[in-house]
Amino acid sequence: MTSSIGSALRLMQHPMVWMAGIYAGLSVFFVFAVEHFAGMYTATQIGVILFLLSPLAIGGVLGMLRYNDYSPILFLMQAKKHYFGIVMPAIISALVIVITIVLLAVPLSLIMGSIDPVVLSGLCIGVSIPVLLTTLFYAPVIVSEDATVTQSLLRSITLVGYDTISAMKFWIVTIALKFMVFFGTSMVFAMLTFEHLEKYADLSIADQQAIYAAFTADEWITMLGDGTFYVVLFLSACMLVVSTFLLCYLFVCYSEAKKAVPSAPVLNENMSQ
Repeated sequence: MTSSIGSALRLMQHPMVWMAGIYAGLSVFFVFAVEHFAGMYTATQIGVILFLLSPLAIGGVLGMLRYNDYSPILFLMQAKKHYFGIVMPAIISALVIVITIVLLAVPLSLIMGSIDPVVLSGLCIGVSIPVLLTTLFYAPVIVSEDATVTQSLLRSITLVGYDTISAMKFWIVTIALKFMVFFGTSMVFAMLTFEHLEKYADLSIADQQAIYAAFTADEWITMLGDGTFYVVLFLSACMLVVSTFLLCYLFVCYSEAKKAVPSAPVLNENMSQ
């Protein structure tokens, strides 16, 4: 795992690789800014649009990593070429998860009379994990092997089957980084709201959690005051770095898994001719 992380960090030395991270960081900052000035409804719409455009940055960066060419022109060409190729498998994977959950939830509700929220949450997690694990490499496959939508999903399943460790390494690092970002954001938040929450310091943790849970979002924002800007700025910076690293790390893990598969990559016949 250490060597893979080192390889991903070396890829981050190229400035253009940071385009995906810059896009993610600016998107977070922009959505929070829109929410502040125009309200939650408008911010949600902007957020959805930015999320739907994110495959452009992903495809562009993966394309540069494929050719080891970090020019802006190649980035734009690869972003345009692979946009729909990255979007469609994601939609199919999401539909598979939703349909499977529904097909399992209906008979369970008939048997149990009603589904407990805890059971439903466990069902969602149990269905999502194998789908997310086996389709992990579809985006690098789309970009690096010019595969079709179906071929990319099948190829990703094959890669994970031959080298599950590479897929597990990626998810372990992803979860660890998300925990670090959450912990760091919580620390910044706690420091900025300490003056308002200091009076609850002598209470038990359970009492503190009960009080904090009763606060509305507006009350938290009021307590933050001008500190909201620093929380958003910190979160945006974390998204910038983490997104850049994870995309490079995904490509490294994909490259390692590809070496473990004895057969040649499945190419799109139309693209290979």
